[in-house]
Amino acid sequence: MTDMSLPIFDPKLPRADHRRGEWVELDAGKVYVREMNARDSLFVLEHSQRQAPAGMPSLNVGNMQTWNIIVSCYRGPEKDAARIFEIGDIEAIHGLRAAEWRKLLDAIERVNALSEAEVQEIEDFTLPGRDGSPGTSPSGVSSISTGFPERSASPPVNSSLP
Repeated sequence: MTDMSLPIFDPKLPRADHRRGEWVELDAGKVYVREMNARDSLFVLEHSQRQAPAGMPSLNVGNMQTWNIIVSCYRGPEKDAARIFEIGDIEAIHGLRAAEWRKLLDAIERVNALSEAEVQEIEDFTLPGRDGSPGTSPSGVSSISTGFPERSASPPVNSSLP
């Protein structure tokens, strides 16, 4: 749904930080997990790449999870709150109990996922799958997307997909 009363986005104007967040309790204290911005996401992707045997770049999932924790954990919800972890804290992060690691990753996924309203809005405009299943996965990402719209200037990423 498009709200015609919204102004056109102007990247030069300051804007409020509306990132979501939540507190996570660890054995030694609590951290505030904040939604990532595009800069954080790009940083994580860049630092998680590795060369695969075939020479094609791929993602190292363990590195990606570690970088997600580094960029997402803050001392509080305040706009100017400092991050908890720095690059030098990787050993401390890897020393967390598996349950604490999972709690942080689950919180990171929750604050970065689409809200229920956003998922509903996407589902309203997504065709059902061929087998009658919903066209979106639980994460809100379309499970039937093939890249670009039919009349797009760019071709589909992989036109051989069913």
